Amino acid sequence: MFLMTQPHGKKNLLQHRSGISAPDCCHSTVAALFVSIILAVYILSTSTVHAAPFEWPYRNQLESDVRFWKDIFTRYDDNQYIIHDPEDLSIVYKVISFNPQTPDHERSRKIALEKYEVTKILLEIANKIEQGTALEKQERDMVRLFRKPPGSHQLKVYAHRVRAQQGIRNRFCKGVERSYAYIHHIKALFKDAQLPEELAYLPHVESSFNPRARSKSGAVGIWQFIPSTAKNFMKINAVIDERYDINKATKAACALLKLNYEETGDWGLAITAYNHGLNGMKRAAAQYGCNYLEVRKKYNSPTFQFASRNFYPEFLAAVDIMRNVATYFPDLNPQPMPNVIRYTLPTSVCLPALVRHCKLDLHLMQELNPAYTTRTWEGRVSVPAGYTLNLPARTDMGVLNAYISGQKNQYVAARPLKTTAKKPSTGDARSDIDKNPQASAQITTALTARDTTPTSITASGSATTKTDQAGPVATADLSLDAVRNDLISLLAVRGGTIRVFGDETVSHYAQWLNLPPGRILKINMLSPQTALRQRQTIRLDFSKVDPHEFQKRRIDHHIAYIETYVRQHNVDTLLNYKLGKGENLWTVALKQYNVPPHLVLYFNPQCDINTLHPGSVIRIPISKTRHTAPQNS
Repeated sequence: MFLMTQPHGKKNLLQHRSGISAPDCCHSTVAALFVSIILAVYILSTSTVHAAPFEWPYRNQLESDVRFWKDIFTRYDDNQYIIHDPEDLSIVYKVISFNPQTPDHERSRKIALEKYEVTKILLEIANKIEQGTALEKQERDMVRLFRKPPGSHQLKVYAHRVRAQQGIRNRFCKGVERSYAYIHHIKALFKDAQLPEELAYLPHVESSFNPRARSKSGAVGIWQFIPSTAKNFMKINAVIDERYDINKATKAACALLKLNYEETGDWGLAITAYNHGLNGMKRAAAQYGCNYLEVRKKYNSPTFQFASRNFYPEFLAAVDIMRNVATYFPDLNPQPMPNVIRYTLPTSVCLPALVRHCKLDLHLMQELNPAYTTRTWEGRVSVPAGYTLNLPARTDMGVLNAYISGQKNQYVAARPLKTTAKKPSTGDARSDIDKNPQASAQITTALTARDTTPTSITASGSATTKTDQAGPVATADLSLDAVRNDLISLLAVRGGTIRVFGDETVSHYAQWLNLPPGRILKINMLSPQTALRQRQTIRLDFSKVDPHEFQKRRIDHHIAYIETYVRQHNVDTLLNYKLGKGENLWTVALKQYNVPPHLVLYFNPQCDINTLHPGSVIRIPISKTRHTAPQNS
């Protein structure tokens, strides 16, 4: 929808056209048409054009839940706790307020007492209803909280699920202020990925835009990636943890959310999958259809609890707030994005030595480069060539370049037979600096520099790069019999244990063993929230199903998935692809060939995705037409 403001002049002109005399009609009509064209051009050039906001599904049906979370985010601070019903968020029993100095143990005791008091009153009301006894005023007031008068049985259900939720107004406000430094670039990345830009508001729910946020489960950064998921997208090693790099982590979030939506076809499920896991949402959708409301209402899983069920309503609340942020937070103090120089290292360097030599502020450098590890900042490991540094905008590039050149020459002199100078790739920030050591590098924000991959793929499918021979190297016909044979060996039961593979979950094992999931969790000492890792060893109970039958069911599950994908996508070819610098299974399979990364595992049964490196060869299932068609780099 385009909204235009019409000048009064045009309105007056059209009003008076009916009063034009007959002799002047022809000339006046031409003149009026000419003026109208000029006005139209003026309107289009000066009016502000607003794109209609994205229509998030189920918004109206979730109105009361969204209202609850908007209150949590904007009305109550972290010294206030809301005692409420977890299933119907419109039912708020009371609000408890604490002095900021009240210790945590005292808060916990008080909250427990208040919850018990609410439970006690609800049970008393239920008993009085059963006995036909009149209710007191406090009890009548509590009954009015419900949309319709509940029966005694329903009240007993409510009584045993009373919950407390802490407000976070102050934290949310700080998150909004922090977000201003990154939000425009994050939105641009989602737009580039052809995704709704308002997904950029998801960190308000995940981390309050705290770049150093860390959860108890090990999720870090503003996008709260856990290590097992992050390794599909980013580097995590002794030198760097790119989960703390807002640019890299946002690109990973784009890829993950895009995959979630492609797999579920429903934004409610896709966003919930970001919290709960894609496999869990796919299982739920298989049972109840790709409809978030049905899944939220009917899906019963030990891991699908209050947090997962409310993740999407929380996101919708954040979107509502950010669409009218000045209304909710009129006194914001937005954080600016510091201007930096994005510099790609042409050789390995010791960060503390570089900081000292170039007389840079260590604390500022650490703030600008949060992804580098403590070991790196202590100088115990060096930063390899090809890694990027964010430098303060006023860095003396002449001094820096002289230092880098010295390190580079020292490296070449020490290893003259093993090292060859590399030409900077197209778009590399160091190319102009090498030509002119005194030249200032282009000053950009820490996020707006885009990564470039100097790879091109010809129409025949062969790949060339400026630094190595990464890319497609050979093809072979796809054979499902070969895949089945590989799976028979790979998925064998050994000593009552198996290794996790593909999209397998505890629920799968329980189903194939005719056991409750709790039995698998118990014998492996796992909690319901634990996510299984590829190649993780799991002990099984074969009391109801023997190992041979279990293996058959397991293999049939995987073969059925592969056959469905092969049939739907006309897959007939296995492409051998040699990984280049900066590439991993995720970037190649999904971004270049649009193949789900977990599907690639079936065709690389001995491949450990956590140890892939430049030069590793992976097999990717594609169609012949997909391989021979021109590719974009």
